[in-house]
Amino acid sequence: GAGYWVAVDGDYAYLAASAAGLEAYDISDPETPVLMSTIETEDIAVAVVVRGDYAYVASDDAGLEVIDIADPFLPPVLVGRCDLTTQTWDVATVGDYAYMASSHGLDVVDITDPTDPLIAGSCETPGAGNGVAVDGDFAYVGDAASGFQVIDITDPEDPTLVGSCPTVDSAMGVWVEGDYAYVADFASGLQVIDVSDPVNPLVVASCNTPNNALDVAVAGDYAYVADWGSGVQVIDIRNPLAPFIAGSCPQAGSAFRITVSGNYAYVAGHAQGFHVVEIFAPTTPVLVATVATPDRASGVDLSGNYAFVADASSGLVVVDITTPTNPFIAGSCGGAEHARAVAVQGDHAYVADSQAGRATGLRVYEVFQRTYDTERDAGQSIAIDTVDTPIHLVRLASSHVDSVRWDVSGDGGSSWDHLPPGGDWHVLSSPGSDLRWRSTHVYVASGNDPAATDLSIEWVDAFPEITSITDFPNDQGREVRVRWERSGNDVLGSIKPITEYAVYRRIEDGARAAAGTRSVDVAAAVGALAVDSVTLYPPGDWDFVVSVPAAAEEEYSTVVPTAVDSTITHGMHYSAFFVRAMTDTVGIYYDSVPDSGYSIDNLAPHVPEGFAVEYHVAGGTQLTWEEHGDEDFQYFRVYRGDSEDFEPSEENLIHVTIDLEWHDGEGTGWDHYKISAVDHSGNESDPALPTVTGIDESELPTSYALHQNVPNPANPTTVIRYDVPSDGGRVTLDVFDVSGRRVRTLVDRAESAGLRSVTWDGRDASGDRVASGVYYYRMRAPGFERTLRLTVLK
Repeated sequence: GAGYWVAVDGDYAYLAASAAGLEAYDISDPETPVLMSTIETEDIAVAVVVRGDYAYVASDDAGLEVIDIADPFLPPVLVGRCDLTTQTWDVATVGDYAYMASSHGLDVVDITDPTDPLIAGSCETPGAGNGVAVDGDFAYVGDAASGFQVIDITDPEDPTLVGSCPTVDSAMGVWVEGDYAYVADFASGLQVIDVSDPVNPLVVASCNTPNNALDVAVAGDYAYVADWGSGVQVIDIRNPLAPFIAGSCPQAGSAFRITVSGNYAYVAGHAQGFHVVEIFAPTTPVLVATVATPDRASGVDLSGNYAFVADASSGLVVVDITTPTNPFIAGSCGGAEHARAVAVQGDHAYVADSQAGRATGLRVYEVFQRTYDTERDAGQSIAIDTVDTPIHLVRLASSHVDSVRWDVSGDGGSSWDHLPPGGDWHVLSSPGSDLRWRSTHVYVASGNDPAATDLSIEWVDAFPEITSITDFPNDQGREVRVRWERSGNDVLGSIKPITEYAVYRRIEDGARAAAGTRSVDVAAAVGALAVDSVTLYPPGDWDFVVSVPAAAEEEYSTVVPTAVDSTITHGMHYSAFFVRAMTDTVGIYYDSVPDSGYSIDNLAPHVPEGFAVEYHVAGGTQLTWEEHGDEDFQYFRVYRGDSEDFEPSEENLIHVTIDLEWHDGEGTGWDHYKISAVDHSGNESDPALPTVTGIDESELPTSYALHQNVPNPANPTTVIRYDVPSDGGRVTLDVFDVSGRRVRTLVDRAESAGLRSVTWDGRDASGDRVASGVYYYRMRAPGFERTLRLTVLK
């Protein structure tokens, strides 16, 4: 438009351009200014001044207009499309590919060139894909009535179905976090699926919701479920095996899809528009804002200060959420028949477009101009840090030719530091919480094409970060190893040098300890952290445990005690810790976000000693052993079997005691025994083998014999006794039905001399109970065979 007035701020010039409104130009290269975006004003723009993130425009009859210029947002423009042969319902983007849940399963679209997306591959599933999440080498699909499907996308052009498990109802939205997938399962609420082995997923828990669960997003210790007519349901997943509803916000109306960032959940509320729900206190979520969209808000994703809403026939609607409690529509673009879902990556929004009964596909909208500048041969990242704390240290490594220059900024691009890519740490000249990089490709000579093929960038903020809390191995428990990454101030030349790190452990009440669940609300803890140099304790009461001197190391670790062990008998128990980076100034310190870990007793007790068995004592068998010397010893377990090589199990456990002897009044005089020791953590020693006395060799059987079962009829269990002579050999004992079909083999082994017995539980070889009736059991041994009859009643 006609330029009336111009204001310059850093690398940008803002022109009051008459009827065209406000125009923003990139003037980082003054010789080639580039028009970045145009923002319409209410009337003719005649003057402009810029202060910080805002441009103040004087516009003829409209007076003063204030325009947010923090992000180089462009009004969305449809720039690419890929028509598919199926209906599409959800989309997730990773790298060069968009993964689309479609009516026949999963479609993969190559988005290397967003303006020319191309179908790359597909994988049919048993049902219809409603939701998709990508994690590592796998895409996880909510497949309607066919449940949960796992697809290997190692080769995106040849995706392969590798695992599945049914859900109770109709699987919709999917979220993957660590070893678990969280699935919105329509009328059956939230399903928790163990995907630690993606080929064999397994539903391990569920939590019903009041209405129909359509989508789910996970943040910290909570899953946020879009529950159609019941709004947003907040589910506590600190123990994924026992989820429960911790809060709800029914005011969010017909919640269709949901995403979470910081202290807010953003909801596509279908006909009721776009909702913002405050979740600073997850157990009491509050609806704080609603924006009416032109059609039906069906999907939502976030980037920067914007929410991107898939809005049915209205296509893509962009909502400014710079102030989440006061959102407003910043732009929109049609071009979709029925926008169902959206994923934002880089400068583009990818929309799943699906009209009922008609194949549609993927629509691509350009929404930002921030990642490349073709005029200056420069590429710039979007914000890549997700922690709202100041970044102090950065290092960068890349594979490129020498004519590529790398710069980094910690304050969103206001100031840039040149950073040679050698892997050395660099102290930012202007620390900030908005980390970005840019590369400039410099033409040097003909035939020298500047290019970068690989980039890795790491950063450290002022706050230490716990990286792991693991059990200290091969001990008696009560210890874990805590590892953490250093504070960004733990470096030579820092203006606030770190002197030491202090480790704190949370003081837990008995109820929380008994529950065995994670003891820290991590999401609330993150929200409680301040972004300046002084923080308060994270929520809860804490004990100081140990300190570690600072030495400008990249990573630290130390072994610290826990309050309680996890045990076999009582289950998991987590202890919570945080790490404080101390400075030499009283009151200036930096606290990490808390994290949890558990300790276990890794060592089984010693094998009991002095174990002896004496037969034919007072009509039974006398067992004795010596006192156990381990400090954590709890009790002995006594087992009885019918052969020397029997395996101790719950089925042949006959006694538990802390005494040093026991009389088995039911002993036959030919039984075999083993004992073990158990500690307070539930660890069990190897079994001890006895020395044997009291056997009268003259009483050993002189020939094979098979005796009538007792009781008979069996109801349904019965004991079958048989004799084995001193020159005993291999014995088989089988049960047959009246037709001569073998039902079960009870014995098939080499036997030593003695009076033997075996119990039949009335089940066949498959473990199913047999019908009432007449059966036969036959014993075979060297030179011996005999068959007897028995009856089963139920």
